[in-house]
Amino acid sequence: MITSPEILNSRKFRQEVLQNEQFLGNLVLVAIDELHVAQQWATFREEYGQLHKLRARIPRSVPWFGTSATLDSHTLEAAKFDQATSNGFIFLTLLFYRFTNGIY
Repeated sequence: MITSPEILNSRKFRQEVLQNEQFLGNLVLVAIDELHVAQQWATFREEYGQLHKLRARIPRSVPWFGTSATLDSHTLEAAKFDQATSNGFIFLTLLFYRFTNGIY
């Protein structure tokens, strides 16, 4: 399933999807693409800043995975605080180097 923070935080989604035992039983991963956006946009798109509330509605056995190619250290620390206060969130930082000469 691919969706947006606005849908994830909607009452209809909570009632029809997150209370569905079959859905929760089949859920194997929650992935947040562009994790930095969740932090940076939270000031003008409230749903992005509320993703941590979703964590409390998902079984603890389901891992969360966040990605970002442009996550700066300040935003990473903010994301760690927001997610860590909500049922645990494991962070793994990987560095990938981009080659500009076209040789990989």
